[in-house]
Amino acid sequence: MNYAIYTRALETIGQKAPEMVPKILSGRYKISHKNVVDLALLTSDEIKKVGRRIERSQQPFVQYNSTRQEIQNTMGQASSNDSPSNPSPSNPSVKDMPAFDPDAEITALTLTIPSWASSIKRTRTNTDFDRISNYAKDKLTETLIDLQHTISKMLSAIKEEE
Repeated sequence: MNYAIYTRALETIGQKAPEMVPKILSGRYKISHKNVVDLALLTSDEIKKVGRRIERSQQPFVQYNSTRQEIQNTMGQASSNDSPSNPSPSNPSVKDMPAFDPDAEITALTLTIPSWASSIKRTRTNTDFDRISNYAKDKLTETLIDLQHTISKMLSAIKEEE
């Protein structure tokens, strides 16, 4: 799967139903790349409908087969409601070169950071640090400090460009 296509699909979903993107990126909704692309083809109301149906399962994480079924059901209903004058968008050919997007790297990073933040928050909330080994604590501390330095460098680079 081309990550640029996946990123554009997430951006489209974010424009239509912003509450869905963090749930997808955090792993709350387990949706394959193909199904994320399919989900992006739905209308705002249809995406929200899929989200409501997925939430009804009331499980901590929704599995691939559940999300795939909801997306396919919704797409099937949408296509049966379409008139012949509204053809579905065609998939781009492998030969079609996408236009250069100077924001692609930043957009991809912006879409992945919420999943990191969610993982850190979940770990902080659900971990009894008194029971964790010193080795694991030291490795996590080292990694977080490295991340902190990387973030500082990125913020400096952004400020230099302003």
